[in-house]
Amino acid sequence: MESSGDRKERLVKLLINEPFSLPEEKVRGESLKLYVQAILHSSLSNELNAKRDTNIYKSYRRLAFLGDAVIEISVREHLYRTDQIDEKHLTLVKQRYVSREDISKSLKKKNIDKELIELCLRSNNIGNNAESEMFEALVGAVYLEEGYKKAEDIVKKILII
Repeated sequence: MESSGDRKERLVKLLINEPFSLPEEKVRGESLKLYVQAILHSSLSNELNAKRDTNIYKSYRRLAFLGDAVIEISVREHLYRTDQIDEKHLTLVKQRYVSREDISKSLKKKNIDKELIELCLRSNNIGNNAESEMFEALVGAVYLEEGYKKAEDIVKKILII
C-alpha cells in the first residue's frame, strides 16, 4: 500500500509538471494542504471526521464547486472570443466542454484521468467521473492559490487546446 508521503509526492509531481506547471516551492509549501483536500473523497473525510468526532477533514466537493465556476467562465470567455460559433449554438458548444463526461474524456486524452483516480484519497470505491470532480477541485485550489489567470491557463490546456 502506498504511504501518504508517496501519494503527496506523486501529487506534487503532477502539479509541477505540464499541463499544471505550478511553482514547486508553493506546491510543496503551505498550498499543499489545499491540493491534498482537492483529492480527498467524501467517503474518507466523513470516516476521518467520525473517528475523531470532528469536522476538520474537508472533501474535494467545496473546491469542485468553485472550480466548476472557474471552468465555466473560462470556457464561456473562450467561446465568446471565438467568432466562428453562431450565438444560438454557444450554450450547446459550451456544454461539450464543461460536462463531467466531456471533462473526463479530455483528462483521458491528456493521460491525467488514471493518475487522478490513483491519487484520490478514499475509503471505498468512487463513482463515475470522479476524476472530473477532482479536476474541478484542483482548478478551484489553483484559483485560490495562484489566481484566475493560472487556473484559466490550466483549463485551456486541458479542455480547450
